[in-house]
Amino acid sequence: MNFEDFLNSKYPNFKFIYDWEYHPSTRIVSSYLKSAMINSYNSGGEELRKELPDLIHDLEYFFYYGIKNGFFMKDNRFNEEIINRLRKKCLKIGYLPKELEGINGRSNRAKKAVEIRRKSIPYHSYYNLSPAEVRRLYLYHELGHNILNIYDNSVLIDFCKTYSDIMAKKGKKGEIIDEEELIYLGALAIEDCLTQELAEVLAFAAAKKTRPKDLVQKTELGVTFYSNHDYYGIYQEPVFIFGLTLKGCGIVNNINSVLGKMIIRALRYDFIDDLISEYNLKENGSAQAYKDLMNMLRFLGNLCAKKYMSFGQIYASETIMEEVNRVDTKKIIAAIKVLSDRNRDISPYPSRGFPKMNLNQKNKELSNMLSENRIVKPRERKPYESDEEYLKYLEEFYKKKDAKNKK
Repeated sequence: MNFEDFLNSKYPNFKFIYDWEYHPSTRIVSSYLKSAMINSYNSGGEELRKELPDLIHDLEYFFYYGIKNGFFMKDNRFNEEIINRLRKKCLKIGYLPKELEGINGRSNRAKKAVEIRRKSIPYHSYYNLSPAEVRRLYLYHELGHNILNIYDNSVLIDFCKTYSDIMAKKGKKGEIIDEEELIYLGALAIEDCLTQELAEVLAFAAAKKTRPKDLVQKTELGVTFYSNHDYYGIYQEPVFIFGLTLKGCGIVNNINSVLGKMIIRALRYDFIDDLISEYNLKENGSAQAYKDLMNMLRFLGNLCAKKYMSFGQIYASETIMEEVNRVDTKKIIAAIKVLSDRNRDISPYPSRGFPKMNLNQKNKELSNMLSENRIVKPRERKPYESDEEYLKYLEEFYKKKDAKNKK
């Protein structure tokens, strides 16, 4: 199928692309979806092109349920930072190289693409999600990596580089933590955990299935724990414990609630910069609070290094990995809890964050963004009608529809 045939047969039937074109808050989403569709089509093979309509629908639902669940909203409007981050890092969907089709997915930053398995190589079932729905879950996981600005963050890198100076100013020259690699990996553990949480919420919503609330017993890295994450479950409890130290996150002692609030913070602001600023204010800027923050990141980094090493990837130097292998996983989690208890914060987030939003309120713009209903569908494309002519017709069609909705 060439792109003209694809556009003719599938494009008018997408649920949100053109509806969102004419709502100010989501015009940027519609633009991104169209460009992702074109880039994916142009760079993909025949097999990808055949299933591209399904993948674009999955992308639409990623935004739809991200909006509906409040993750992608800021001050009752769509948070455009989401799209700005995606445009820098992810312009298309592609297939994993054949030698990597055993993994769940990856973000290929060199190609600015999210890569998943081809349809002919099925995923596993998970709870009541089918293999196809699990693939959508990991598509969402990889998209999450591109919109959560935590790991590989310039603020974190600069902070680690200047940490010695910061500590010296606080009179703690002899207590410097110089294991920057583990601190970076700690940020990656947080990102992996939050992307998995976001993906699970949105994937179950897109499948119109209830996400199980019960945590299931699992064993990994020599430790038994409870999690309702399909993958990266080893991070869930430690990241939750860490989240209890953050304003606005630890008010309710519920694992999925805390992680959800951390996701919102990471999507609305520069999470690492915000995190450092918050810890700088703890106990009037005590050196101990800073040291606790860096130690928690270091312990999380230790878990991350162990996890990645378990499937053959080494993310730290040989010296660091020797330390990683020496430390017992149970002791790491216990140490994070001690530091968390010392820095627990049950105060609300400052007013600039977490604005009150009731998805059931009479907010016409929000209702339009979340509308799944079309009273009238556009006509099919006429024989020999050019792209420009047909798109002009669609533009006029939806302008008229939008005008009716506003009455």
